[in-house]
Amino acid sequence: MPPAKDLYRLLADPRLLSKAQADELRDSLGGRLPDIRTLGRELLRRGWLTAFQINQLYRGRLPAIGPYSLLARLGRGGMGTVFLARHHHMRRLVALKVLHRHDLSDRFLREVEVVARLDHPNIVHAYDAEADGGRPYLVMEYVEGRCLRRLVEEDGPWKWHGPATTSGRRPWGCNMPSSRGSSTATSSRRTSC
Repeated sequence: MPPAKDLYRLLADPRLLSKAQADELRDSLGGRLPDIRTLGRELLRRGWLTAFQINQLYRGRLPAIGPYSLLARLGRGGMGTVFLARHHHMRRLVALKVLHRHDLSDRFLREVEVVARLDHPNIVHAYDAEADGGRPYLVMEYVEGRCLRRLVEEDGPWKWHGPATTSGRRPWGCNMPSSRGSSTATSSRRTSC
């Protein structure tokens, strides 16, 4: 766990607390610095930070990338980790995929291009792709709900009725990403696992 002064330095980042929240926190502490765990519990109690953010701060990590504050980890795959994130100025919730490696792999660049071209009601929209400190990331529409893997684990396999069952074909939105050159789960309308 980092020293208290390092935690307070991380908390000064405007992607975590608004100026009003930082001022209120400073005023409520009356100049005293509580221990890190007490401060973390207070920030969680006030709803200003998530448990994920507090745990990252305890590890000395800033839970932010680019203009986004990372709120929770949604899932992890072969190429990267997907987070629930909030844009600092727009306050919009997004799904943000951060690559494990710090290079822009050809596979990632293909994924970015394919997802950017897709426009269908059953496929999430891509908003942006950037790199921050050498860490490439893809910003996508966030759709609340269970991911397909959890849905099948909890409810069992889907039973198709009608033409999809009798023809042996999947609905159009299920095979569209792979037909456009992407094999990733980020194109699913459900949230990532």
